[in-house]
Amino acid sequence: MPPYRHNRVWLGGAYLLNEFPKRKHPRLRNYDYSQSGAYFITICTENRQSILGTITVGRDDLIPPMCVLSPVGELVERYIQSITDVYQTAFVPGYVVMPNHVHILLVLERGGPSVMMIVRGFKRQVTKALGRPIWQDSFYEHTIRDEASYRKHLQYMENNPVRWAEDDYYCQSL
Repeated sequence: MPPYRHNRVWLGGAYLLNEFPKRKHPRLRNYDYSQSGAYFITICTENRQSILGTITVGRDDLIPPMCVLSPVGELVERYIQSITDVYQTAFVPGYVVMPNHVHILLVLERGGPSVMMIVRGFKRQVTKALGRPIWQDSFYEHTIRDEASYRKHLQYMENNPVRWAEDDYYCQSL
């Protein structure tokens, strides 16, 4: 059973004790996320809604499954591609837009903004352009520590549409 934090709520002349699961903090403590390095970032849509596109299966074995982007997905892709223009010390060597999430491989040079600042700016730009929020509150990040991990994550993104039905973020439409 996960540890709980308590929240006292005043209701009907008495305090009720609500218990909420304590969420694990997704970032490494005392780690400088503005230092040079590569980061694998996953950002999900709110409630994992499949609003960014749909996975289509190729006509034959030579055309693998791919994500056909919706207008919202196309907008998201444009903002991913603009990260390098907005943040001169950041580089995006790979990304994939899936129906309900995006993966971005982000490389930072020393002296630039942090991963959190870039993700926050990206999410804010998309929200402003659409006129409504589409993202979950947080994001997932993995610090890439060597060349093998870097290549593994690039390959993961390339194969993500092929393995969509087995993906942790897969949500079949109701």
